[in-house]
Amino acid sequence: MIPPYSSTITRAFEDHPSSRAAFTAKATALKDSVFVPIDVQALFCDPINRGNTATAHTAAQIAKLAPQFNAITRQTAWVYSDERLNGTADTAKGGFFAVQPAANDILIRKDCNSAFRKAAAPLGTPSDFAHYVSKTSPSALMISGFNLNACVEDTVFDALVAGHNVILLADLCANDKMNFGDIEDLLHRHRLQYGEYCDAIRDDLSSQETRHFFARHTALGKHFGHLTVTRSDIVLACAKADVKKQQFRGM
Repeated sequence: MIPPYSSTITRAFEDHPSSRAAFTAKATALKDSVFVPIDVQALFCDPINRGNTATAHTAAQIAKLAPQFNAITRQTAWVYSDERLNGTADTAKGGFFAVQPAANDILIRKDCNSAFRKAAAPLGTPSDFAHYVSKTSPSALMISGFNLNACVEDTVFDALVAGHNVILLADLCANDKMNFGDIEDLLHRHRLQYGEYCDAIRDDLSSQETRHFFARHTALGKHFGHLTVTRSDIVLACAKADVKKQQFRGM
């Protein structure tokens, strides 16, 4: 398996002194978050199409862990690309690959890279996903899927600009044969554009220069949501630990 993030990022995350503590502190808010797998579809994941070994493996992991995320979050919202993009006639499923949405999950179609944007509409016109997020007001959007440096990245950035908190599950994202990059590329663009510190990745993201950049944006009246980059196993472990803590309190 080719991991969708570099070994440098993995080590930095595991060695970061505040990573697990910071996420443990947020565990109580997970039950009000929404799990958002993006474009888990045959066009992007199947190796006979645009997919590769990494996308196929990641799709299988999303399918395996989806029930667990359903149990710790408010809902799962499967975002899929317009069915015309992959030639499938199955509008209801969006040509899903390796996954089977649960009965209480919601399916939301998008027609742009970002799930927050709407094609052939004036800039700022809310998409179906934007309407959903506005209506449900989740504590965070727990994002995974494809392609990391295209639809996932654009959705993450637009979510932050709209003031939403984002939890990006690095191990549940990948790129197909037509997209290139990794988590480091996403964070570099995020830092240049928004100047916000991302939890548990690299110490230089909290540099004085970055904080000043973010302060200038805040002074201009722009409020950005907070980005946390982590792994699925840590999220699930924190949620499990919080459940045990709540059970203990109830004894």
